[in-house]
Amino acid sequence: MLLILPGQMSESRGEPKERTDVVDTDHEEGVTSRHPRKNQIKSRRHSTRNRKSKALTDTTDSDVSPPLQVCGKLQGPVESDNLSAEEEIKIVGESFIEDDSNAYPLRTRSRRSRRMVNRSGSEVTIPRKRVRRQPRRPLNFSTSITSEGVLSSRQFYRYMDHIWSEVSAEKRNSIACMDCLWFNTYAESKWKEKVLKWIEREDIFSKKYVLVPIVLWSHWNLLIFCHFGESLQSESSTPCMLLLDSLHMTDPKRLEPLIRKFVMDIYKNEKRPETKELIRKIPLLVPSIPQQIDDKKCGYFVLYYIYLFIKNAPEMFSIDEGYPYFMTEDWFTLEELDGFCRTLESVRVDTTSSDE
Repeated sequence: MLLILPGQMSESRGEPKERTDVVDTDHEEGVTSRHPRKNQIKSRRHSTRNRKSKALTDTTDSDVSPPLQVCGKLQGPVESDNLSAEEEIKIVGESFIEDDSNAYPLRTRSRRSRRMVNRSGSEVTIPRKRVRRQPRRPLNFSTSITSEGVLSSRQFYRYMDHIWSEVSAEKRNSIACMDCLWFNTYAESKWKEKVLKWIEREDIFSKKYVLVPIVLWSHWNLLIFCHFGESLQSESSTPCMLLLDSLHMTDPKRLEPLIRKFVMDIYKNEKRPETKELIRKIPLLVPSIPQQIDDKKCGYFVLYYIYLFIKNAPEMFSIDEGYPYFMTEDWFTLEELDGFCRTLESVRVDTTSSDE
């Protein structure tokens, strides 16, 4: 900010003109610069923007620095050397004039401190108050579900360990289950390559079935890849995808664009010979299965889908001959689901007591 002070007279072109001195208030106190031509330009700007402001020119005391001009308004003389320690208050951001009637912000060059002018005209430097910020974490839809009765990802891992322990070794060799957070982590583009590397280690193209739990938008679904290792033109075992959703009223097909992009990237990362046209033709089936009657049980429905599918999955899945197989509206009753949940609850209690 530049302040214009009346000074001596200088002659130019035969006419007397007023010479002005410039005080740069954004620099340290006591440092002045003289730019006659620049001062005239600055004077015109300030007079145009703030025609109602009046400059105070009575500054005869040598111990007092020139008046401070803030946004075109002079606030009286500023004492340069008599600032007490108590006046240095910690505030972050812009400078303010300490006046009940005319308080308005002033931008300063340094964001590490504020400058304030009190009613007596003294300038006070206010250091910045440092605030420690928490690091940003990637959005995780599943771990954000913490209300009572809703399945969390930690509980899902525990219950899946129990279900997987009851699966025979033969079926373990033909079925793979992905992590429940991989799909929504893939949805965040910056983590996509890492997720594809994790999937590559699972060798899913050597499995008959690949279970992909999805927790997205605070809702659980189950995606199943069937016979992805087979040729896409095979007639006996047709590669396809099943999407099991316990809440059809939310339109399960809304996930199809993201699912197909997910599958396309898996084929590309594995360097499979199938063309994009054939990959796009892999059918996505949504069978009519038992539905939830509340807004909390979707995670437990997915666990029960996994449990029953592993138990009853056919040796060769065919869309033309056997679909939908056992996946119908009367697949199971809500009473059977409640019994399954009680079993899982007992497993959780036993695990918690053993940890203690």
